[in-house]
Amino acid sequence: MELYLHLFGAFSAKDGSGQELHFRSDKIRALLAYLIVERDKPHRRESLYTMLWGHSSERKARQSLRTSLTHLRLNLKPIIDIDDTSEPFLQTTRHTVEVNPSREHHWVDIVLFDELARKCAAYSHEDKSHSIVATNWMEEAVSIYKGDFLAGLHLEDCPEFDQWRTLCQEKYHQQTIAFLEILAEYFISTGDPDSAEQYAHRQLEMTPWLEKAHCQLMRIFAHRGQVDKVAEQYSICANTLKEDLDVVPSEQTQAVYETLTGSDAPGSLLAPQITTPPIPNNLPTQVTPFFG
Repeated sequence: MELYLHLFGAFSAKDGSGQELHFRSDKIRALLAYLIVERDKPHRRESLYTMLWGHSSERKARQSLRTSLTHLRLNLKPIIDIDDTSEPFLQTTRHTVEVNPSREHHWVDIVLFDELARKCAAYSHEDKSHSIVATNWMEEAVSIYKGDFLAGLHLEDCPEFDQWRTLCQEKYHQQTIAFLEILAEYFISTGDPDSAEQYAHRQLEMTPWLEKAHCQLMRIFAHRGQVDKVAEQYSICANTLKEDLDVVPSEQTQAVYETLTGSDAPGSLLAPQITTPPIPNNLPTQVTPFFG
């Protein structure tokens, strides 16, 4: 049998037949997610029970961690610890706990996303925009991203865990937006406006006030000769910025709109290779990755 673990969007764990695995509590789900994401080293038991049961006495917190690990092991052993002679997925000692996500017989969305992101990181920004290989990696990564990391898994009595979850959400949100932006630019430059539009729209689904994506859509519509849709997209951009952030479009965005709708717009703007003034990227500053 196999394990399929999804951490993007709502937490989901299924066996090879598609049957959902049921854990006794959200804290067991949270524990598994934390160990998967922070899989680069073993974790002290004290840090784990403090993060998830810090509101309890030390004795009770220790017991809660032991019980949760037992239930987690019982949930997973029939699925991925098939061979008793192989290295177990969940590795524990008296002092530490860690997982071995490199094992066969299981698939974890966030592990695959991280692997693809590391491959893409070997390319410069310009290389990413022109490499078919890197483009394929980014397309696979954004297809894996199904929503915010651990959406809906909120532990009110665990502020340390919720802070970690929020940082991870922001990290993966920003990485996905960056990939979508590059993909939209890539398909604009290669004369595939339909694919470019798909990736620009997805950016706005995630971050509606992102001016770069609005400008990409305006350029795509101009490429098709849809000047009325260029104006409509600019209006959507302006209204969203006003309602959500109480600001107006930047000078660069206004310049793009005026260039694309002006009577003296250069013919090159309607060709597959579209060149426009620099577009602002109003994404928040990249957060520092959390190391558990």
